Amino acid sequence: MNPRRKKIHKYQIIKKHLQDMIGRMRPGHNKLDTEEIIAAKMGASKATVRQAITELIAGDLITRVQGKGVFGRPMVSRLKMRIHKMTDFLSLLVEQGYRVSVLQGKAEVRSPSACMIKRVPGYAGEDVYAYVRTYYADEAPVILCRVEVPMSRVAHSFDSNVPNLNFNDDLKELCGISFTYAVSWIRASLDKQGEELFQVEKNTPFVTWDEVFLDIHDQQICYNEILFHPHLIDMSIISYF
Repeated sequence: MNPRRKKIHKYQIIKKHLQDMIGRMRPGHNKLDTEEIIAAKMGASKATVRQAITELIAGDLITRVQGKGVFGRPMVSRLKMRIHKMTDFLSLLVEQGYRVSVLQGKAEVRSPSACMIKRVPGYAGEDVYAYVRTYYADEAPVILCRVEVPMSRVAHSFDSNVPNLNFNDDLKELCGISFTYAVSWIRASLDKQGEELFQVEKNTPFVTWDEVFLDIHDQQICYNEILFHPHLIDMSIISYF
């Protein structure tokens, strides 16, 4: 006896159609049609289209912005081995009961790092506005964040070295726009500055994140290289099945 063929619902067909469409989008050309237009094109109800869009939002493939519409995230659609991360570093430390402070080094204009060019190759020929943020937990340095923003994305340079505690607020002040999400890659590295800051043995490997922030149009705006104290930061990721 043949097994029954699993029924494919209309919203699943629409979801797959939108996924394929997002995968073909380019930054700056990533706005989706309204629910009404999609429903008319697909011969479905608005409720069915809304169900498909809701699942894509939950899967981080779509951003809905009040008053502006719905935008695809083509970069996310091309990522492999994705881990969803919702917590920012400030909240992570505060929730553990630490007294958190942030120090920001003096900004400089220079060529982009090799790490940035690897993750954001489109800015290889452009100078960047670079600075370092260091997070302290109970006065001990625990996170080192190297920030690089292409000069074409800088709206207002910082007037002082007193940073916002929240990094997103820092970037909004610097670039004059809001960010919708960030993509992170995890790797191991050796780092002399990290060894000196965290006062660990030479050749101590660090868990390092490469992080790229993107705006509503899926344009890459900022690159961060983030090092974590190998003994004081013990992060975990929860997976749902």
